[in-house]
Amino acid sequence: LLKHFLLEREDEFSFPKEVSVFTTTFNTAALDPIEQTQFREDAARNWLNSAADNDVVVINLQEIVDLNNPYNLTYAADFTTYQYFKEWENVLLVILNRSTSKQKYRVLSSASLVGLAQYVFITESMAEHAFDVRKFVYGCGFMGIGGNKGAVGIAFTLFDAPLVFINCHLSAGDSA
Repeated sequence: LLKHFLLEREDEFSFPKEVSVFTTTFNTAALDPIEQTQFREDAARNWLNSAADNDVVVINLQEIVDLNNPYNLTYAADFTTYQYFKEWENVLLVILNRSTSKQKYRVLSSASLVGLAQYVFITESMAEHAFDVRKFVYGCGFMGIGGNKGAVGIAFTLFDAPLVFINCHLSAGDSA
């Protein structure tokens, strides 16, 4: 009964808005985003050009640090991980803003867990309509808690639509 009543009056409180969302993932194999100039050029031309002119761009990266180096799995490596995380964020934002003809992007939110990174970029005109931004991090690697495997996610509401994006890097194989 309530659903029927609400549907009859939907046009009074609901205003459909078309929004374009682009999401992608990439395993960086621990490439340094600053040193890999050729990668940046290729990424701009072949990978992220298709993201340009979308309202929301979500980029998920895995292995932003070398997961085979035991040091990178410790809390002492947080600074190294954070450096790579921020370097990737800056490089990706520059690439996106160079490849768009409409308007500029900004970072709505970002999250990381050891080798995982997730970035949500949004156009400046859409940013004012995004709210209730949340992020989560879940490590399920070494001993069930390590950050070498796990997930990060970002959720937010755009206009009146809840959006959730998850980036995970899990163990491979049948016994995982």
